[in-house]
Amino acid sequence: MWLEKKSYVVRNVLLGILAVVVVCIGGCVALLVAGVIGAGDERENRERAIAKTCEGKTYADQQSENDHCADQDGRVSVRDVVVSATALRRDAQQNICTDVAYQNNGEETIAFNELDWRIQAPSGEVQNNLFAGSGTLGSGDLVSGGHKAGTVCFDPLSGSGQFVLIYKPSVWSGERGIWLYQL
Repeated sequence: MWLEKKSYVVRNVLLGILAVVVVCIGGCVALLVAGVIGAGDERENRERAIAKTCEGKTYADQQSENDHCADQDGRVSVRDVVVSATALRRDAQQNICTDVAYQNNGEETIAFNELDWRIQAPSGEVQNNLFAGSGTLGSGDLVSGGHKAGTVCFDPLSGSGQFVLIYKPSVWSGERGIWLYQL
């Protein structure tokens, strides 16, 4: 009698497919872990860079993990947008005003709005410019590569000393641009 050998071809093919699937899943998991670690490293690097812009500066409500302080030319970079502001001044009605400019260096359209701006008086009072009405910035969108300039004004605030100009473009993010001015 002749005994037929069992064929293991189907079993070997299925084991081969299973091995490929396991290797692919393992590779995907490794890439995912590397991406999460890399994203954490990127976030930590960004936070360190942000903190360095305000190094040596002090002001009330300082948020080192969120604040981008202006450089010597009055510029702040927040999310691929360079924003500049001039020194604060009082207009004829004693409103506190500054000239601001945006340069969108990102790939996406961004929104700009006078309501993104606040001022903190030396007393600690923080005011937005909701009712000042004497600014020219307005609101709108700015496409990639676009530039927009205008004036932002705040109702009169008494006192003299260090004023903090605050630019917060998103309610969803804590990132802020900070300018420190004596007035």
